[in-house]
Amino acid sequence: MAHDFLLALVWYLTLTCFGITVLPLSMVVFRRMPEGGILLARPLGWLLMAFFSWWASFILLPFNRFGILLTGLLLFVLSLFLLNRNPVWFERRWRIHWRTALNGEIVTLLFFILVLMVRRHDPTIDSTEKPMDMMMLSGLIMARQIPPPDPWLAGFPINYHYGGYLLHALPAQLTGIKPEYAYNLAIPTAVALAAAIAFVIGRALFGRCRMGVITPVCIFLIGNLAGLTVMFSYMAFPHSLFEWRNGFLWKTSRVIFDNGGETINEYPFFTMVWGDLHPHFSNMPFLLLFIALCLALLFTLLSYSPRRTLPYAWPLIAALMISGAFILPTNVFDFPIAMIFYAATVLYALGYWTTRRSRRWSDTLHTGSLLTLPLISYALAFPFWLFFESPNEEHLIRFGEHRTELVEFLQVFGLHTVASLAVLFSWIQRYGKSGAREETAFMLVLTGLALAAVWAGTGYFVSALTPFLALAFWILAAVNMYPLNGKAAGTIQIPDLFALLACALAWSMIAGCEFIYLKDNYGVARMNTLFKIHFPAWFLLGIGLPYLVYRAWKETASFVPRLFAFTPVLTLFALSLLPPVFFLGSLFRLEEPHRMVSLNGLASLARDRPFHYEMIEWVRAFTRPSDVILEVPGCSYWFESTVSAFTGRPAVVGWAGHELLWRPSKRDGDVYQRKQDAERFYTTADWQEAQGILKKYSIRYVVFIPPECRESQPLAARMRQGVFRKHLEPVTDQNGRPAFLPGQYELYKVPDGL
Repeated sequence: MAHDFLLALVWYLTLTCFGITVLPLSMVVFRRMPEGGILLARPLGWLLMAFFSWWASFILLPFNRFGILLTGLLLFVLSLFLLNRNPVWFERRWRIHWRTALNGEIVTLLFFILVLMVRRHDPTIDSTEKPMDMMMLSGLIMARQIPPPDPWLAGFPINYHYGGYLLHALPAQLTGIKPEYAYNLAIPTAVALAAAIAFVIGRALFGRCRMGVITPVCIFLIGNLAGLTVMFSYMAFPHSLFEWRNGFLWKTSRVIFDNGGETINEYPFFTMVWGDLHPHFSNMPFLLLFIALCLALLFTLLSYSPRRTLPYAWPLIAALMISGAFILPTNVFDFPIAMIFYAATVLYALGYWTTRRSRRWSDTLHTGSLLTLPLISYALAFPFWLFFESPNEEHLIRFGEHRTELVEFLQVFGLHTVASLAVLFSWIQRYGKSGAREETAFMLVLTGLALAAVWAGTGYFVSALTPFLALAFWILAAVNMYPLNGKAAGTIQIPDLFALLACALAWSMIAGCEFIYLKDNYGVARMNTLFKIHFPAWFLLGIGLPYLVYRAWKETASFVPRLFAFTPVLTLFALSLLPPVFFLGSLFRLEEPHRMVSLNGLASLARDRPFHYEMIEWVRAFTRPSDVILEVPGCSYWFESTVSAFTGRPAVVGWAGHELLWRPSKRDGDVYQRKQDAERFYTTADWQEAQGILKKYSIRYVVFIPPECRESQPLAARMRQGVFRKHLEPVTDQNGRPAFLPGQYELYKVPDGL
């Protein structure tokens, strides 16, 4: 236990050093934010270290400890330059904002410790797609070039969103922490930094430090209503970790079905405790960082004249460009969402200045140039898209024939739907009392007709409700800037506008999934679409709705409207807290006698399969990062192709099914050929044929671990009789005997010159 927490402390301090490196720069970028950029220095430093190390490795430097430290040194010099220019300003800003930053740091540590404890109680990296995530992380830790080589397809670069794994590889390379520990430290890190950014955004919206805690709670610590169904259907605590994961937690993420086929309905709490290190998870803090940058930009745009914006805010704009650029290799699906939100922020701000301040479009042309930022961000992601081959060769966007049933939808977004309706009720009531009754009535009729038309056309209530909510929030955002009674207020409520834009985009994304889907290589049409689009919608709603509900509560003075509008919201909020409390409590009270409590993701393997573990350790210690190994081709979702996955050494082929998903069809022949060659090597009785395969792929080591999946079982007996055993010398121990278990765990070194 002490060893685990020592590693966690080293990891956390390393990330803190990233923040200290760019602290003056962060204070300049986030000068308009209520914590002065102090708390946001850590995620910003992590992002800048990764981005510039990534570009430096693409152009000149190796992607190793030296290159990362050199990048950090250059950023530190830039920060010292800024600090020396005006030290009094930085000192004054520190004195003003350190208390807010300290409160945020407490929130960060609490989330880090909470998720760290979850990982210690469920550390094993052997289920679902965790071996795949481990392969990506190990590959980035061992990579010395950009694009990084693919450990499951030797000779090819990774054709996947690898930015998140690169981010986690930075502290792993600097500290030397093993990948199986780095994996379980990366998960609490992503959650803690995302919670810190959410706290800063909440503090900026609510205007009070204590209220800022509501935002990370509403994002990470509430469940969906399907969790209540699971709880009450079992009426008992799980008795094993397997039952906790697959009998309880898993079912809350598979709620919406299309013609009997399940779709993926993950939400932040599920993703946080499930522990897959997928791109959508790793990008959480950086999507929120981009949103925080948009909020800082909105404060700037609405506080200074358009002609002063660019000269004053260029560090903020540069940070937006870099943040947007690195979203692309981290999670491609989040890039258009981030850019649309950014464009909405800029356009609404431009409209405000044009109609309520200068009333001349010419005065806003300077700020209008900000709309080129998405193109610049895309260009800055050049090292990624230059080598990325899209697996979707057909039209990506398709019109869908599937619709979401109301009961299924409410199990996922029930709380958000009720809260949104309560907010709309309160705002419409307020506008009705403000003297703009005719305009309010027109808005209600317009949205009502849209609701009725879509409902009548599709026959599904959700297909009408979600566009209605999206349209209503877009209209409210416009009304917030252009008052319905024609009397423009002197100042605009920036938190109101920002929260409305967040909710408007979220409901637009959810509504879009009812009519279109993204064509991919998965069987169920909307499975991945709902997953990739609904998940970031949780963050946008978690940012906007708590503040809007709070504002609506304060603006609604009468008891009856409060009772009518907010009792369902508060009730559902309390009920949504129950599943996370239940899941966490049941995990921590499990009393399985042989369950490992550790941060070591290979602890169970070392105990249950010691020869397998020792083989991984031997390959790490005595082979070069570029040595190609041959493993039995792995089946997706099985604990196979693990030597390459945990060491980062390139294998001829790993999970062939996943490689086919990640690459265009023109690469299918390469993947199938490699799989056939690997199977033929293990089963052939012709040494000349086996020798040809060794030369073809420049194989240095041959690993034999019998296949476990049904697909490969028929070949297992023939593989044990392979002719390669007669010609290759096994790796031996000090006594000259095979170092591992013959017939089960075998490792052979290919002689030089073969």
